[in-house]
Amino acid sequence: MLRSKIKEQNIGPPSFSRDTLWRLLRNMGYKFTAIDRRIHLIEQPNIRLWRQKYIQRLNQNSTSDNPRPVIYLDESWIGCNSVAVKGWMPKIMRTKRMKLDHSFPQKTGRGPRLIMLHAGSKDGFVPGALLLKSSTTKDEDYHSEMDSFGFDNWFRKCLLPNIPPSSIIVMDNASYHSTTDAPKSGDKIGVMKSWLKKKQIPFDQKMIKKEIWKLVMAEKKNAEHLFIDRLAKTHGHEVLRLPPYQCDLNPIELVWGHIKQHVAKYNTTGKINDIIELAQEYIEAYDPDVWKKNVVHVEKIANNYEILDGFPTLPPEPFQIVIPLDVDDTDSETDVSDSDDDSDQNEISDDQDENDPIEQLNNLTDETHQLIHETPTQSSKRRKQALAPRVLF
Repeated sequence: MLRSKIKEQNIGPPSFSRDTLWRLLRNMGYKFTAIDRRIHLIEQPNIRLWRQKYIQRLNQNSTSDNPRPVIYLDESWIGCNSVAVKGWMPKIMRTKRMKLDHSFPQKTGRGPRLIMLHAGSKDGFVPGALLLKSSTTKDEDYHSEMDSFGFDNWFRKCLLPNIPPSSIIVMDNASYHSTTDAPKSGDKIGVMKSWLKKKQIPFDQKMIKKEIWKLVMAEKKNAEHLFIDRLAKTHGHEVLRLPPYQCDLNPIELVWGHIKQHVAKYNTTGKINDIIELAQEYIEAYDPDVWKKNVVHVEKIANNYEILDGFPTLPPEPFQIVIPLDVDDTDSETDVSDSDDDSDQNEISDDQDENDPIEQLNNLTDETHQLIHETPTQSSKRRKQALAPRVLF
């Protein structure tokens, strides 16, 4: 498909083999692997900027003379019917009864679920911060089991007393993590005015809703309006929010995977009490060295994002512009687990002529990169532009 597009655009030599294109893509840093469907979400400009600020804040902390401890928290769940999909079975089973005798009951559906809330760092889990609760609803999304009251209560009583002083607390942007008393854009103008009065922000009573909303937005940017952020700050901690859709930047996600594998391996009853016991025993015995490896793995992912995004170093916040008075004004600008590809590589022959057209294609990296990331809409527009009549003056 890609080779046909390149030929349609008359890019590169008139003919080149599939092997040549494959080696060119490898030289450009691509590999044949499973497609990440999040790529279109995490590559949005606002998400990339958020990711840049997030990674830079952690880099500033790690390179400082007195780095602050980084605590990662998250929630997850385990289904009571989660079991191992493979096991030792007899090669020959003459009857269905033999199959039943050599296997354990597997119920259909998800069944009751165990909801887990915990936090940890490169030193291991935070002691005393584990919360395990059984699901009380049959909703597909476990987030319906969590609410701001329960999370705030856990955050205040279980997390804050057990983490080191001046910690950086990393969390995602779940709704119960982001409770606020600030009005929303859909609220009535009276609610917005009452909030501005509470904050002692002056405004004209004749202002329309759009003007009042601008004052609300300005105050939300200037002050910490999220309850959890304010609570952490009063205890000397800092809350750092993960970019949306970037669970790969949270090492506790790897820990959840280990816990789920362990529970599925030893789950033979499907009872919620047995699931709680299996999860709790594994969490208590979880090796802190594995936690550290998970953190190092996520740091490597963050470094790869830095290289791919190509952003320059952002100025430390708060950003200040200093204009020297002893020089003239001048204009200046400041710039800002994978699948193996063995199956694809086996189809490629290694015996290639050294004088192949790949050198000619190396100069066409930008054009090929655009074609790779071209969406169907962009491709259609490009074809229409190519077929449009041109008028020469």
